[in-house]
Amino acid sequence: MRIKIPYEDDILAVDVDKKHIAGIIKLPKIKDVNEEFLIGKAIKNPVNSKGFKEFLSGTKEILVIVNDATRSTPTEKVLDVIYEYLKEKKVKLLVSTGAHKKPTEKDFFKIFGKYHEIYKNQINVHDAKKSEFINLGTTGFGTKVLINQIALKSEKIITIGSVEPHYFAGFTGGRKFFLPGISAYRSIEQNHKLSLSPRSKVLALKGNPVHEDMLEALTKFDKEIFSIQTIMGEEERVCHASAGNIYNSFIQSVNFAKKFYTFEMTGKVDIIVAVMRKPYSRDFYQSHKGLENCKSVLKKDGIFIMVSKCYDGIGKQAYFNLLKSWESPFDTLENIDKNYKLGYHIAIKMVEFQRNNKFWIISDIPSKTLEKMFIQKNYSIQEAIDKAVHVKGESAKILFNLNAGNIVPQIKN
Repeated sequence: MRIKIPYEDDILAVDVDKKHIAGIIKLPKIKDVNEEFLIGKAIKNPVNSKGFKEFLSGTKEILVIVNDATRSTPTEKVLDVIYEYLKEKKVKLLVSTGAHKKPTEKDFFKIFGKYHEIYKNQINVHDAKKSEFINLGTTGFGTKVLINQIALKSEKIITIGSVEPHYFAGFTGGRKFFLPGISAYRSIEQNHKLSLSPRSKVLALKGNPVHEDMLEALTKFDKEIFSIQTIMGEEERVCHASAGNIYNSFIQSVNFAKKFYTFEMTGKVDIIVAVMRKPYSRDFYQSHKGLENCKSVLKKDGIFIMVSKCYDGIGKQAYFNLLKSWESPFDTLENIDKNYKLGYHIAIKMVEFQRNNKFWIISDIPSKTLEKMFIQKNYSIQEAIDKAVHVKGESAKILFNLNAGNIVPQIKN
């Protein structure tokens, strides 16, 4: 059987015997939808919130907080719907980068589209290390809540985001706009340290300390917020939208996302092929999410094959520095929590996985770099699959996840 594997802007074709295929996952097909209608309907029917016009009334200046280019949020499409409401207002925009780097010019166009030209002089970019912050206190988890002063000095705020599974916060969206979105580096690092907990995992909110810490930080933010949250289907098209109260609209989207982004399986497999697509294929820091989304359905001593161009390399350096300081995945993890640096959670999750499984990759990252991460580079997806089947035997079962950045396979209860 021939399977087409997306690799950035190319398609890689592989031939696999049908007997080895346990499943081929991709985003569910959605009926033709009017994206503008879906977004507009959500805004006209807000969840636990005053109407959008009423929210805007009596306010001359509005702050709109948007995601950066590491998310597939349809910011331009949402602005298409609300621009008529905003054009009589003084609008300021803030890109919530968290601890990510500043967007490039190409990124700005991806985020804003035609609105980049309209609003280019009103766009601010959050910088976790250099922006000015206001201290809102400390959460019960010990995170100091330092928020970008632009948001705190604004009268009213609109957030434009998207909700999808997140490997340690449970889901993106909602409360993540503020922590980590527009928080100081110190706050983000303290929050992300909580990802070392086994309760910090994909699809989990209740009992998840990362989520609960973010939520508590949001309660300290005393501003009127109108949140617009979307869910993206195939071909980056909006298939669901909710709006209104930032928490209630988030939960409404989560309930949809849990069904839309999960795939039920009857048993575990020997081999997983996880394809990372834009924007997750940007670097390994983003691509790693595919491992966390899929690893629960891989048998012990299984082979995980990631397909991701990683055209920006490894991404953040801290996790890589930690990995290359070890001789093998079996090195001790002692005192990591005491000496935690942002990004260490990735290194720890990786080596815990690699103690029991093999990690292979098809990528532009140099082999020497990957070796320091205990990852084996393959130069052909066909070669990798053939080799994996040879290693695991004639009864080997392979799961192909063609949207591993979003879709989470789960064993059916």
